Amino acid sequence: MTLAMVAPRALAAGTTTIWVLSCLAFVCIGLAVIVMKNPTLLGTGQDAAGKAMTVGFTMLLLTGGALVLGLVAAVLAWRNDGVTMATRIVATTPPALVGLALAIGFVVSQLEAARRTEAEHAAKMAIPIFLLVDDRDENLTAMYDALNSRYPVTEMQLRKPGVLHWQLGQFVPRARILCVNADVPPQVDEAGLTNDSRMIVDDLSRCKPSGPILLFSRDPAQAQPHAQKLTAAGWKVHVVARTGDDWFTTGFLTSASEILKDYVEPKRP
Repeated sequence: MTLAMVAPRALAAGTTTIWVLSCLAFVCIGLAVIVMKNPTLLGTGQDAAGKAMTVGFTMLLLTGGALVLGLVAAVLAWRNDGVTMATRIVATTPPALVGLALAIGFVVSQLEAARRTEAEHAAKMAIPIFLLVDDRDENLTAMYDALNSRYPVTEMQLRKPGVLHWQLGQFVPRARILCVNADVPPQVDEAGLTNDSRMIVDDLSRCKPSGPILLFSRDPAQAQPHAQKLTAAGWKVHVVARTGDDWFTTGFLTSASEILKDYVEPKRP
């Protein structure tokens, strides 16, 4: 091997080269910190989106540069038996700092995402709803129209038993009143979902009670087993007879208004 070939290798692995690479890596880290703390230094004259892109791209270049330079310096330092431990520590510090910063950033981003998700969930749960449960669209619409005529409802959800079975956690905790048809027989709808009063009563009995339940039936006596099961689970249940063609605007609305008097203010005339 000639001297001309040995000299570049010795130079590449020498202490001076390692320190120069390490110093350049530290400079990149320092500039990245400055940019992070003073993002207005970049993107002058650009709009907010342009500034954000400029700052992000600059941070990516500086961080990547620090990582690459630091890794090269660290590899050279640990492969050269002639350098001191101090040189090896200095050479290893930049990539270690970048790795630590990336790890902390990842953890912080995950915590922030969890906090945002929790805050969004809490905000959603704070919105009161009226939850109407029946297997017939015309009944759901009639209940909606009756309640909407009297109450300034922020949100009203119309659900068939088979659909609500999969959405209990989304709607039940927010309910100020649950209006449930106790006469839905076991049947499968066109979507392949089973609709059954017994199923929804079983579902609700496993949920934490929220608003009171208005359980309506053409035969209140037959609805009593459902009412007893829900009451045993901690729900406040009101069984109402469903009679007459105008039941939704008379008996239903009167019963719902009595239940809601302590929960929701009616619309002002």
